[in-house]
Amino acid sequence: MSELPPIPSTVNTLNLEKNCLTCLDFTDNASLVNINLSFNKIKTITFPNESKLENIYIDHNNLENLDLKNQYSLVNLEAQNNNLTKINISDSYKLKFLNLDYNKLASLDLSRQESLIELSAHHNMITDLILHNHPRMKKSL
Repeated sequence: MSELPPIPSTVNTLNLEKNCLTCLDFTDNASLVNINLSFNKIKTITFPNESKLENIYIDHNNLENLDLKNQYSLVNLEAQNNNLTKINISDSYKLKFLNLDYNKLASLDLSRQESLIELSAHHNMITDLILHNHPRMKKSL
């Protein structure tokens, strides 16, 4: 599958793992709660403003930039094994689990992620890391 057909508004879970998707636009899919897009060839992706998304699995793709602005409900993000140099998760206050392993990130601002429990970001180029002071957080850098 290289192109995404229209998604009915009643769908809240979408699993398109292991396809050949390259460019996705979910702007009109605010009802989605869970998305699994692992092992595709995604270079660009657009998410809806203020969606219900809680879980995003977008690992093993070709993303360089991941903008999750206004994703207030996001709890789990798996974005390892991409080419990420920039990520915006500033509005993801509920984020608890974040995996950014094997990317090209030089800086990572997690100052607003007060709920973060587990962070894994090894094999990047991080020189600037801003963390919210959270004593229970498990880090792997």
